Amino acid sequence: MALTSDVQTVRYGTPGNASQPAYPGPMAASTTVYGGAICLTNSSGNIKNASSPTSTDLCWGLVHAQTINSSAGVWNTPLDTLGNPFQVDTGSFYVSSGTGADQLTQANVGQPVYVINETTVGATNGGLTRPVAGVLMNIDTTQGGGYAVQFGSSKSTGAPQ
Repeated sequence: MALTSDVQTVRYGTPGNASQPAYPGPMAASTTVYGGAICLTNSSGNIKNASSPTSTDLCWGLVHAQTINSSAGVWNTPLDTLGNPFQVDTGSFYVSSGTGADQLTQANVGQPVYVINETTVGATNGGLTRPVAGVLMNIDTTQGGGYAVQFGSSKSTGAPQ
């Protein structure tokens, strides 16, 4: 189910480089990416949301704070709803796990995980249809935790960039 509003993020570990500068690529027309959601770029280099990820997408991290929306047309310099430059938070964050064959377990820690949707990652590449999200770092399902993923990864190896 696609997001309809921003979501809260919980960072895992130390912040390090909390955000990258505004992503220099364009954002395709009629695209909305919500704050806290997984941020992808498609094979053309356009920012897209992760509601329908494909294997050729690249994962950058999580959208910082505010929704970005290009309903007015293609944006060469995306801004959030407050008019600030679009930013991507990099590092490790807690997200949800897929279910069934995509359920993450301790055996997946240290392994690449794959984008299922804007807030969920899974253990499988969905038959080569999903992009690498990053590497599973930790599982803590207590006190609002979840599945800590180091986002922003090499498409081919899943190793952090």
